[in-house]
Amino acid sequence: MMKYGLALIAYLAAVSVKGAGAVTVNDAVASLCPDAQNALTNTGQFNTLQAILGVIGNAEITLPEGQKEIFVLPTDAAFNDFLSGKGLTPQDALADPDLLKRVLTVHVGVATNNGASIADTVSGNKLRLFTYSDAKVPLTSVPAGTAPATDLQVQGPMSKAPVETTISCDGNKYVLVAGAVLEPKPVDDAPAPDAAMVPAVAMSPEPVPVPLPSPEPVPVPLPSPEPSPMPMPSPSPVPSPSPVPSPSPVPSPEPSPEPSPEPVPSPEPVPVPPPSAAVGAKAVAASALAVVAAALV
Repeated sequence: MMKYGLALIAYLAAVSVKGAGAVTVNDAVASLCPDAQNALTNTGQFNTLQAILGVIGNAEITLPEGQKEIFVLPTDAAFNDFLSGKGLTPQDALADPDLLKRVLTVHVGVATNNGASIADTVSGNKLRLFTYSDAKVPLTSVPAGTAPATDLQVQGPMSKAPVETTISCDGNKYVLVAGAVLEPKPVDDAPAPDAAMVPAVAMSPEPVPVPLPSPEPVPVPLPSPEPSPMPMPSPSPVPSPSPVPSPSPVPSPEPSPEPSPEPVPSPEPVPVPPPSAAVGAKAVAASALAVVAAALV
């Protein structure tokens, strides 16, 4: 445990010397004040951080220019929340040195003077100190020695963390015990890593693009001309009908003379014998009727 505590102290001390250039974590040892060393090694709050620094103890870093150093130290509880939120275990994190470097380099910054509230980090980002009401907090507001913090936050490139305790080392180095891990920028958005931390690798020549042959133009058939309409023949004139001659009047037939009725000859009288007295009267009457009937025919 003491070995990892000294490794963390070496890492933090590496950024405390102005113009120190490229240094390793193991080369810079015990540069923090006794209060900071005691917090790192004896409180039992930084076991995960010590293990991480033990993995990357030989990594080289280049220090930002400045006079006042700020070190943000996440607790074990803060690391547990950070790793579980990414679906990682401590073993997963320890097996990924690149992730460890990206995380830890946003937690160390250098400010120009004690009146500053912003520091440049080793990763090329910024650290900002402010209260929960968004008021800026200069380093001169951090009390001497070890003190609990009730209204202080630190802002990293992607997230912020509440500060639980502050440790001031003679007004030159400031240790902030944080209740959360500052999120580094994604790899695509992260600034270019320092040359001292990346081994030189020969660049492969970029492939020369080979122009593709242009496709042959496809002939487009022209539309067939529309046929001209055939002229319609003019209709022949219809001859006017000849006038129909009026029919000649038919002469009315002359009435034929009706034949005159032939005269009916009167019947000759039939001699009647003299009747008897009784018969004679009836015979006379019958004769008279016969004469009348004959006259009527």
